[in-house]
Amino acid sequence: MVRRIGVNEVFDTNFAADLTIMEEATELIERIKSGAKLPLFTSCSPGWIKYVEHFYPELFEYTLTRKSRGKTQAPLLNLLCKSGIYPKRSSVLSIMPCTAKKFEAGRPELSGETNQRRTWMWCCQHENLLV
Repeated sequence: MVRRIGVNEVFDTNFAADLTIMEEATELIERIKSGAKLPLFTSCSPGWIKYVEHFYPELFEYTLTRKSRGKTQAPLLNLLCKSGIYPKRSSVLSIMPCTAKKFEAGRPELSGETNQRRTWMWCCQHENLLV
C-alpha cells in the first residue's frame, strides 16, 4: 500500500527509540548531578506532553526535553538525503498510529524535520482500504 502513495523506502523507528531512551537517561543523570528538581517524566509521547500542558501545567518543568522517536529519526533521514545516500529530493513521511504525533509535527520548536505526518487510518482512507 505505501508504494501506491509514493513511498520508496521504509524505516522502522526502533533505532530512534533507543536513541531517545539514551538521551533521556543522559538528561536524568545531568539533573541528578546538578541537584535539579525531580522526578522526571518521559517526553517521548506527544500525547502525554499535550496532556500535561493542558491539564497539569505545573508538572511541565518535570518533563524531559527530548522528542519522540519519529522526531528523533527525521533529522537522521534528512541527513542521509543531504549527504547523497538517498536522493536529495526525498521527503520524510511518518505514518504513525497516534494522532498526537501530527500535533507534535506542528509544534514551532520542532518544525522543519518531518515533511508530512499521517496516521495509518489516513493512509487506509486515502487508498480506499476501509469498508
